[in-house]
Amino acid sequence: MNIDLRNRTEAVTAGYFLNTGDDPRVRRARDAVKLGLGLLLLLIGASDYVRFSSLQETLNGVMDSLPGWTDLGFWTGYALAALYALGVIAAVLIRARQNSQAARDVVLAAAASVALAFLVMQWQEGVWPDLLPEFGTETPEPRFPILRVALVTAVVLAAAPHVTRVLRRFGLIMVALTAIAGFGLSFGYPSDAAGALGIGMISAGAVLLGFGSPGGFPDTAVVANALEQLGIVVRDLRPAADQSWGTRRLVGRDETGATIEVKAYGRDAADTQWAAKVWRSLWYRDSGPPMASRMQAVEHEALMALFAERTGMSVAEPLTAGLAGDDVAILAVHRPGSSLESIDPAEVSDSLLESVWQDLARLHSADMAHGAPRTGAIMLTPQGHVFDDFAMGSLGAGDRTNLDVVNLLFSLAAWADVDRAVASAQAGMGSERLADALPYLQLPALDRRLRRQTAKPKNLVKDLKAAVAEATGVEPPEEVKLRRVSVGSVLMAVLILVAANALITQLAGIDFGAVWEVVRDASPLGILLAYFVAHLSFVPEATGMIAAVGRPLPLQPVVVLQLSARFIGLAVPSAAGRVAMNSAFLMKFGVGATAAVVQGAIDGISGFIVEAVILVVGLMFIEGSFDLGGDVDWQAILLIALAVVVVGVTILFLVERLRRLVLPVLKDALGSVTSVLKDPRRAITLLTSNFLARLALAVTLWLILRSIGVEMSLALVLVVTVATNLLAGLVPIPGGIGIAEAVLTSWLVLVGVPETSAFAATVVYRMWTFYLPAVEGFFAMRWLERRDYL
Repeated sequence: MNIDLRNRTEAVTAGYFLNTGDDPRVRRARDAVKLGLGLLLLLIGASDYVRFSSLQETLNGVMDSLPGWTDLGFWTGYALAALYALGVIAAVLIRARQNSQAARDVVLAAAASVALAFLVMQWQEGVWPDLLPEFGTETPEPRFPILRVALVTAVVLAAAPHVTRVLRRFGLIMVALTAIAGFGLSFGYPSDAAGALGIGMISAGAVLLGFGSPGGFPDTAVVANALEQLGIVVRDLRPAADQSWGTRRLVGRDETGATIEVKAYGRDAADTQWAAKVWRSLWYRDSGPPMASRMQAVEHEALMALFAERTGMSVAEPLTAGLAGDDVAILAVHRPGSSLESIDPAEVSDSLLESVWQDLARLHSADMAHGAPRTGAIMLTPQGHVFDDFAMGSLGAGDRTNLDVVNLLFSLAAWADVDRAVASAQAGMGSERLADALPYLQLPALDRRLRRQTAKPKNLVKDLKAAVAEATGVEPPEEVKLRRVSVGSVLMAVLILVAANALITQLAGIDFGAVWEVVRDASPLGILLAYFVAHLSFVPEATGMIAAVGRPLPLQPVVVLQLSARFIGLAVPSAAGRVAMNSAFLMKFGVGATAAVVQGAIDGISGFIVEAVILVVGLMFIEGSFDLGGDVDWQAILLIALAVVVVGVTILFLVERLRRLVLPVLKDALGSVTSVLKDPRRAITLLTSNFLARLALAVTLWLILRSIGVEMSLALVLVVTVATNLLAGLVPIPGGIGIAEAVLTSWLVLVGVPETSAFAATVVYRMWTFYLPAVEGFFAMRWLERRDYL
């Protein structure tokens, strides 16, 4: 008797796997989170500061104190985890005919985890891992990372979208078991297990992000049954071709043959919504609707459609909303026709486009916004048209109505042409309303989906600006032109750098060979960590700028702007370049040139206040750390400083020309600072941001000093960096080139750091905080220009 073992095995495994082979695949937020969290765990595991921390020593002591019989449990768990991973791989390979995508995902993730673990171990330890350490030696040696933990994690996470809930939970138990057993059997330390978990998460997350994941699609039978219980019978329900993160679209037909669209918020809707909101907060001034549960999301969209209909707007009829099972919320909408984007523009009349704009104007007259008006959200009907997809809609919309106008204008221009889009908008809404939206006609205001409608969105925006300005008789917004880097400015920077290095050599009398030996023997991980910490300073600089402006701005472009300022500071030997760039950037968001200049003054004054407080407090509490070579008469120093201030004020009032130049600026700056202080939240944000920016630079120098073997308190390093910044800023040289190096080296020598180590730390610190960011700033500025932020 012949027995088909393959078919019998497929029958056995079928009860544990989801039939997702034909489901559409989308990139899910949770897979991006896996990738990011995996990178973080890998960096933590590779960090010497974690690997030799007191916490890890405590955990190792706990494991060593366990009775000997626990080893048997660890051995068993470690072996079971390996067998489980191999079993999952074998099962997906056997079922490859039913679901080849699952086999590809699991095998690729497993192979990637093994390859990455081999590379990391070779780089970190200089050895190759043992595939079966339990059979290798009686006294295993801890290795980073633990290979089996990485493999099991990758297999479990890559298989998760393809298996039932029972296997998903059992797989997570196996991951935890193999991680605990790994360092329980001395195959690695807890940090080695954490790094291995990170490798597994990176491998699975990268594969699922690259190919998409089938997870999150609700069972169509469950959705159809729920709709029937709500009084709607839908036949031939299937996933729609157009899918987005979180919301799953299904289409079917009712008993009359009419098309029904069903939006289903499945098990990954919440984390997708959270990720989308965070992403929009980083990129856009408007983060979109507030966070909501799945049921609240469908209720919001249905409510927006009903309210829009009451304004006289033609909308797609919401049929019902409810729950399908325990974890899926659904909204059913009647789709009476095809979307406008699927129709040839030549077949659509100008009068119909005008009626579309008139509908949008009715919505805006009630202070409501659609949120995402585009050709894909407009359905053509025998009677005309209807609007669909109110998921991003809002009541009390305010400026969001202008965003509606520019989004629909761009979408129509990409679908048809610029002249037709502008003409229909002018006829449907009027020239005045169209002109009001002109300042918002920029790439940052456009929905990401719209930018994909054309190959060159920036050019289309430029053409639309010109066409709207001509049609409405309004001058287009003026763009501030920045100076490009000239050959002369680059040569000047090189000459200043050479002169500065010569100056430092003369001042410190340091042997560069000895300096190189210090740098060569430094901890590479500490130096690399200092580089990343130095770049973190751009984030509080950005939040400080936002607080100084007093208007909501997208965080990520503002962060990139701070990096661009390093390049401008090198290219333009004055504050004019940075002021011009900030003005150009802020004007894109409706901030005037005067406000942009005042913003710089507010930020500068608050920064000076923070630095002064740091210096005063630091000198009061750590005075003994400064080797000043004798007693210092601080009273005399304060009297001299006071005399300088008095002389400066006297000169200011005696010289009329100087007074006319300085006093208006001071008056505006002080008035702006006063307005900031009246808003406690804004003032706290501004001062805290300035402090955190300086703290990040201090931590950078502290890490560099530790990497070269110099022990110093972080408080003392903070005082040194702040004092350097103040003194170097007195000399009008771009970026303080040469002067900053000399001052910082002198301060470090003053607090007891050997001259060779002080100069080595200064060189690395300036490289991380100024020279490399200046190079990166060129590409950052190009990034801002390509996205029409400059």
